Amino acid sequence: SSDDANCLLEYCVLRYAGNDWWNYNGWDNRRNENYAIRCSEASPTIRNCEFSQCRGGVYSTGAAAFSNPTVANNTFDTINTQAIYLNSGAGSVTGNRITGCGSQSIYLGSGTAGTIQNNIISGCSSWGLYLAGNNAATVSGNSVSNSTGGCYWGGGCSGSFNNNTLGQNNQAYQAAADLAVTFSGNTVSGTGFKGLNVFGTMTANKTWSPSQLTAMGLQPLYYIVDDVTVAGGVKLTIEAGTVVKFARRRTSDSWEEVKLIVQGALWAQGTSGNKIYFTSIDDPTVGGSSGGDGVPDSTDWGWIEFQGSSDDANCLLEYCVLRYAG
Repeated sequence: SSDDANCLLEYCVLRYAGNDWWNYNGWDNRRNENYAIRCSEASPTIRNCEFSQCRGGVYSTGAAAFSNPTVANNTFDTINTQAIYLNSGAGSVTGNRITGCGSQSIYLGSGTAGTIQNNIISGCSSWGLYLAGNNAATVSGNSVSNSTGGCYWGGGCSGSFNNNTLGQNNQAYQAAADLAVTFSGNTVSGTGFKGLNVFGTMTANKTWSPSQLTAMGLQPLYYIVDDVTVAGGVKLTIEAGTVVKFARRRTSDSWEEVKLIVQGALWAQGTSGNKIYFTSIDDPTVGGSSGGDGVPDSTDWGWIEFQGSSDDANCLLEYCVLRYAG
C-alpha cells in the first residue's frame, strides 16, 4: 500500500539492523527477517545510502508486479547475509559497492528478473552474484573479486551476461546444464579456477565448445561437479578441442563418482589433431591444473551412460580421450 513514487531513502546511514529469532531449538536465522530494509510488494528507491554491520541489507518480496525496488549507488560493508536479495519482481540494482558479505552479495530468488549493472563486489564469502533459477536478468558491467565465486545460475536461467570482470575468485562460474544466457565481453583473471562448473539436467539442445567458454572469459574447460543428464529428445553436441573434467561428489559419509547420463543424444566428434577429452579434475595435462590436486587416479569419476531411451543414430564418440573413469 505504500506510495512508491514518494518513497525514497537517500544519503541515509543504516547500521546494526536486522533480526534473529529465538525458538526452542535456539537461534532461528530467518532469511526474510534479517534485513535492514524489507520491501513487501513495494518499489521504493534506495540510493546513495550506507549500510554497515547489518544482518542483511535490502530484501524485496511479494507479487511481482509490485516488487520492483531501485537500489542504486549504495555502499554495503560487513553484511552478515545478503547485501541485496530480490525474491520476486524485476528490480534494478545498479552502481552499488559491496564488501565483506557473509553470504551471497546480490541474490535473485527463483523467477526474479531485473537489471544488475555496474556493481563492485569484493571479499564475499559466497557467490558475488547468485541467480537461483528461472531468472531472466540483464547482468552487465559488474566486478566481482576476492570472493568464493563469481556468478551462479540455477536451472532455467536466461537473459544476458556482458562486459563483467571477475578477478581472484576461487571459482568463476557455476551453472545448471540448461543455461540459456548469452555472453559477450567478459573477463576472468587471477589464480582461481577458470572453467565452467556444470550440473543438472539439460532440457534443450546445447553445444559445448571452446569458443562458448572464451565468450565467458574462461579457459576451454567444462567441469561436471554433479551428474549431468541429457534429457530425452535433447542433443548435446561437444565440439573438437573441448575438455570435460569430472569431480567426485561428497555425500554425507562417502564420495560418489560423477557421471554424464544420456537419455537423449550425445554427439562428441573430435578430429585426429584436435581431440575431445573426458578426464578427471586432477588431470593437469589438459585444460590446466587449477581445480584439482594434480594427482589423478583410475577411479576419479564415474562414466558416460547411454540409457535405453537414447537416440542411437545421434550418439557418437569419435576422436575422444577418456581417462581416470570407472
